[in-house]
Amino acid sequence: LPQEDANVIEEIAAVISNADATSLSGYFNQTVDITLPDNEGTYSKSQAELIMKDFFAKNPPDTFEINHQGSSNKGSIYAIGTYVITGHSFRNYILLKKISGNLKITQFRLEED
Repeated sequence: LPQEDANVIEEIAAVISNADATSLSGYFNQTVDITLPDNEGTYSKSQAELIMKDFFAKNPPDTFEINHQGSSNKGSIYAIGTYVITGHSFRNYILLKKISGNLKITQFRLEED
């Protein structure tokens, strides 16, 4: 990945580690596909922020790290991470697209390993 894109992934990882839904929403596209253990759907940026705020409040991470990142031939960037809360490990998949020159999250998935 270009350094600039890798930096954005690092910033997002830090925000997730801090369970900071407000900062995370700054990276959301106008609509975001979200998949969580108890919630799945396509949401507006503001709805997505509330959903993530609720999830983080109930499930703050013990640890979070990005394990792999790359880009697809369609110009999307992805990051795959591990989100660990007491007794549970989740695989986190984040898909980003360049929109008006900025990387925006279009898909955010957390699925139990």
